[in-house]
Amino acid sequence: MADIVSVKGTAVGSSTATATARVKHSFSRQHMFAAEIFAAEAGQIEGQGAGAGQESLNRHRACVTASIFSSVAFLESSINELYHSAESRDHTALAGLPDEVLALLAEFWSEVEWSSILHKYQLALLVSRADLGEHLKPAIDGHVKTGHHESERLRR
Repeated sequence: MADIVSVKGTAVGSSTATATARVKHSFSRQHMFAAEIFAAEAGQIEGQGAGAGQESLNRHRACVTASIFSSVAFLESSINELYHSAESRDHTALAGLPDEVLALLAEFWSEVEWSSILHKYQLALLVSRADLGEHLKPAIDGHVKTGHHESERLRR
């Protein structure tokens, strides 16, 4: 952190300055926390057991659905934020990635912006030369199937 310097004196003359301020907000974290909250609430409802009434069942389905949607929103926000960080060459957010990788990610962003979430991850992994694509898809599919399974289990 820079030291604060105090200067005393009188300035004579005129100047014009323009400043632009940008604030980055991570929506991915909000979506992750929402998914966690909805999943926890669904778990509490599941604790009521088979004797839960229709209102509880409806609330459970809503929480499971919201948790799944929030999880997917987390995945999409995360990968979009990665590409945006690459565009701005944010070495804090993307510590360890070489400038060449950031440049390639930034270059491809306009091509993949409207692509599927999985395609965005696959391209980022390809560009960064990480061979994790086979591990990513089952993790996503498994999360979605788990939420669906819990909803089906309560319906019975």
